[in-house]
Amino acid sequence: MGVVKPQPPGALQVPAPRPPRLLRRPELLAPRVEPDAAQRRVVDAPAGSGPLVVLSAPGTGATTTLVEAVAARVERDGLDPDRVLVLAPSRRAAQALRDLVSERLRRTMAEPAARTPQSYAFGLLRRVRALAGDPPPRLITGAEQDLVLADLLRGHQAGADPGWPADVPREAWTLRTFRTELRDLLMRATERGLSPVDLDELGRRHARPEWVAAARAMQEYLDVNALGRADGYDPAGVVDEAVGWLQADAGLLRAERERWALVAVDDAHDVSEAGFRLLDELCGGGRDLLLFADPDAVTEGFRGADARTVAQLAH
Repeated sequence: MGVVKPQPPGALQVPAPRPPRLLRRPELLAPRVEPDAAQRRVVDAPAGSGPLVVLSAPGTGATTTLVEAVAARVERDGLDPDRVLVLAPSRRAAQALRDLVSERLRRTMAEPAARTPQSYAFGLLRRVRALAGDPPPRLITGAEQDLVLADLLRGHQAGADPGWPADVPREAWTLRTFRTELRDLLMRATERGLSPVDLDELGRRHARPEWVAAARAMQEYLDVNALGRADGYDPAGVVDEAVGWLQADAGLLRAERERWALVAVDDAHDVSEAGFRLLDELCGGGRDLLLFADPDAVTEGFRGADARTVAQLAH
């Protein structure tokens, strides 16, 4: 036991240290935004009202309206939040929307509060392959795609030329920029559900010999993937593959339509053609769909988004 020494009068008394204590940070709630009249018409739309397309400019509260509309279906109509599929065109947008929906509903959900069409499609393919006893799927990276195309183009230089026209010189075949342009063409064709035969036909119809050659390269690319990457899917092709399964399997389509009582899409102007085909399968027949878009704000055109698709939806 230590010896306590007496302190002289007037000496500074130092208090004994206290053990650390955890303090809970005050809960911060996002302020509720009162919808205006136009937003209220969207929020007040009852369950079973069918598809609703909302065109709005950036900064006018479209995302807030989407979140409030989803919350109204859950809180007012008693909809199970796990039966709401919320989609956004990019991972960053989906993450931000996921946080907003989770914070607004303040519930634990078995399903992600928001995801991309690619993420949903990948999950669907994973379930399909699991039921069939097949290995789980995986996404083929851009680097893997580049390696495959580089090998194919080296074969073209070695004598397996698919018929590249004169304005696509041989010197360009080894350039990364050419491979990138070729990959973009093949991925956009895939998103639109075009086969090599379809791309060849389009090239001949529109006098585009480079498309005809690209169609043959596309067939080579698909053959390589079929041999060595049977469980792999391109990011551009994963949604199209999921759509194919829904179209081919009536039981799977029925189960997915029953699974989702409401589908809500933010920034739909940046959804690809394959993404819209997916929505058509999930929400066909007048099922509940909330789609928010601005045809003048397309930023994902290089990934297959087309403002004309959204502009036609409201008509």
